[in-house]
Amino acid sequence: MKNSLDNKILLALDGSDYALNVVHYVCDFKPLHRKSIILFHVIGKFPELYGDFETPSQCSDLPKGIKVWEKSNQDKIQLYMNKAKQMLVESGIPEEAIRIKIQHKTKEIALDIINEAKKGYDALLIGRKGMSVYNEILVGGVATKIIDKLSAVPVLMIGTISNNKQILIAFDGSEKSFSAVGFTGSMAGGGDYKVNLLHVIRGRPEYQISLPILYLPIGYSKYIKKEVKSLFKKAKNILISKGFGPQQITAEIISDKFSRSVTIVREARKGNYGTIVIGRKGHSKVGEFLLGQVTQKIIRLISNRAVWII
Repeated sequence: MKNSLDNKILLALDGSDYALNVVHYVCDFKPLHRKSIILFHVIGKFPELYGDFETPSQCSDLPKGIKVWEKSNQDKIQLYMNKAKQMLVESGIPEEAIRIKIQHKTKEIALDIINEAKKGYDALLIGRKGMSVYNEILVGGVATKIIDKLSAVPVLMIGTISNNKQILIAFDGSEKSFSAVGFTGSMAGGGDYKVNLLHVIRGRPEYQISLPILYLPIGYSKYIKKEVKSLFKKAKNILISKGFGPQQITAEIISDKFSRSVTIVREARKGNYGTIVIGRKGHSKVGEFLLGQVTQKIIRLISNRAVWII
């Protein structure tokens, strides 16, 4: 199990109150306290409203206004980042394990965050959305670009519900879902977290005859369940090797459901899971989770949970 402060995570904060949910999540998620934490902010070059002027000559006060804005913005962001750091320190994280990094935007905020995340971080944490005078991280905006383009680093999109130590892993038996299992073990193993491995088999008996192309043959479902149970055993062993006790792990197969993503979200709500973990892309004989399909639907369907995209 990793526990060296040489391992690090990146918290991308946009200066909004909403983005502080990311900080609260880290404060509550004690296993993250054994990593180095970098608080990262990208400052835009000037407010978007200045783009309303075709040329600077149309407003003689424009250069002065930009300088005033830049100074005011930098001061506010520094106070904001200091506040975030203090929250982490008060939660028990050593002050020397936390670093603030503020930089000016180069091309795009999303690309700047992606480029920073590629510098040896174990994970990138972002708010599901953040709206402020300065920057904006929104599903459909910066956050979506990051998820689409950053495949080498796990992205943890944080919602409003605090960490409640209940983790649901959407498991399809693919290589990527096993990566999700291993990552979850590395992040939460050794604590008092509970994990449920969930596999969903799509199929509605009343539709399997009229729309056979959309569903598994009825007789094939038994074979799939047998294979998934075998894969569950392998996944449980990975979690146990990372510090989970057998009593902390459950596994569940749900069949005859019209939508995998809707079923996963419903189970997360019903079971009061604060965190959903899913592989970025997976192909296997027993299912498929693809960003843009199941993963993207889960992100859009549920807004208040943390969604880990591995």
